[in-house]
Formats: sequence, structure tokens, C-alpha cells
Amino acid sequence: MSEKKNPKPNPMELLLLTGVSLFFCYSVYQTVYDWGFIQSEFASLNNRSNAIREIATRTPVVDSVELGCNSKDDKIKKTNSDKVVLIGSICKIENTVQTDISVMNHATKQRATVTTDSEKGNYFTDELLIHSGTNTIEVNYKLKNGKEFSQKLIIEKN
Repeated sequence: MSEKKNPKPNPMELLLLTGVSLFFCYSVYQTVYDWGFIQSEFASLNNRSNAIREIATRTPVVDSVELGCNSKDDKIKKTNSDKVVLIGSICKIENTVQTDISVMNHATKQRATVTTDSEKGNYFTDELLIHSGTNTIEVNYKLKNGKEFSQKLIIEKN
């Protein structure tokens, strides 16, 4: 019968296994016993969140602009926001209620979606982009009798 010889271990494999084992033990030690590293990470995260809050509170992103029924109302509004939402009342014009309202910003060529709330008697738009400078907003009303009426609003962004 033949006798089996024990193979000799490869020195490179032993060196690699030793290195991986040491790295694993060091990682476990850092996770379990070195809490100072984790606390410093939380402190740096807290400092970053404060910086983000300061930036976010400087200028409002969306501003709301109210538009009244009276055509003699002040039609020039100033804002620092990048977007505005128009809020208006559903008015009786020539004793006729409005049936269709459309809104367009001529500076950006953007049309807004208008949502009406007949129970509260008002309407509001989705967000309109505002460019720097003068933005002319035109609000068109279609009446039940077929007539059309429009209002112009100028929004100036600083």
C-alpha cells in the first residue's frame, strides 16, 4: 500500500490568509471599541445639516400672488422667488360667472394649469417659473355668455 504524504502549505497563501485575518480583527476592534470615530462622524453630519438649513431659509422657492376681482388693484408685484402660484377669486363679470380661466407667463412662454374650487369661490394655478426682471402674466376669463375678459399682472423678480 502507498502512504499519503501531507502536502506542505504554500507560503504565499499563509501570508495572504494572515493579512486578511489581521485586517478583519482590526475592523472588528474599530467597530466595537473605537467609538470616538463614530461620534466625530455624527458631529460632522450635524454641522453639514445646519449649513443646508441656512441656505434653504434665505429665499422662498415658491411665492403666492393674490389676484383680486377689481381691475384697479395693484398689478405690479415684486418677488425674490423662482416660482409663483396665482390665487384668485371667481368673480362675476357683467353678472355672468366665469367658466374657463387660462394663465400664461409671456416671459417664459409657460401656460399654467388652473384649478377651480367652486365651493370656496376661488382658483389657483400650478407653479409658474419666474425669470429675473419683468414677467408679464396674462389671465384670460371666458364667460358663460361667450365673452372674454383678461387681466395683466406684472411680476418683477429681483
